[in-house]
Amino acid sequence: MMKAFLTSLTVFFLLVSSLTAQRPQQPEGWSYSLGMGALVKPKYEGGSDYDFWPIPYFDVKYGESFFFSPAQGLGYRVEAGEGFNFTVAAGFDFGRDEEDGDLLRGMGDIDFGILGLAKLGYEWGQNFAQVEYGHEVSGVHGGFEVKSSLGRKFMIRDWKSIITLSAFTTYSSEDYLNTYFGVDLQQSLSSGHGITQFEAGLKDVGVSLNWIRPINDRWSFVGIANYSKFLGDIPDSPIVESDNQFFGGFFFVRSM
Repeated sequence: MMKAFLTSLTVFFLLVSSLTAQRPQQPEGWSYSLGMGALVKPKYEGGSDYDFWPIPYFDVKYGESFFFSPAQGLGYRVEAGEGFNFTVAAGFDFGRDEEDGDLLRGMGDIDFGILGLAKLGYEWGQNFAQVEYGHEVSGVHGGFEVKSSLGRKFMIRDWKSIITLSAFTTYSSEDYLNTYFGVDLQQSLSSGHGITQFEAGLKDVGVSLNWIRPINDRWSFVGIANYSKFLGDIPDSPIVESDNQFFGGFFFVRSM
């Protein structure tokens, strides 16, 4: 349950941090954000049962460069000019507990890991494109994922809101896919599932709709809705209950 909660924190914090970063002006020097919200998400990647998590939030930034939060980790962003930006960070892979779903019984837990992250972004007008590379570097599974996204921000003046609509796809390495969706010989004997192995390839495709509405100079409301669909042979994994994955949530955050 603790890993599921931490994973929920990761999903929510990353989205809230990316959305609050889209506010027109960022303060110089140190800034801090605190908040509270809730998230609905699958109990594990590939599950069909959902959890509801009340979630606290905090985030520390220095200007538009340095950042730290439990989910984003510790990182630095560089504005490279001509619309390009580059980010490097150390983050976390919170793993998975076999108690997160009936089909995970006998599969064993996936341990906590450290991620090395690199992100390249490009913005033109209200449009943006982004490629993010995340590699597990602490020896838990050694896998990596590359997430590519393309989207646009809409300034809705009547609602005093910023709405961001984007499409994304994720490429996953063989090690990552076999850790989270595969079944090896030992797991097969313990769980009763057939041996299942994957090659590297596209994991999913999806869309994301995010809404941020400043309430005043300090407070903002954030709403999130996300849908993704597994691709290739992943839906055939014996631990995948649904190839359609949804999550959504809301948050109130105060900038300090």
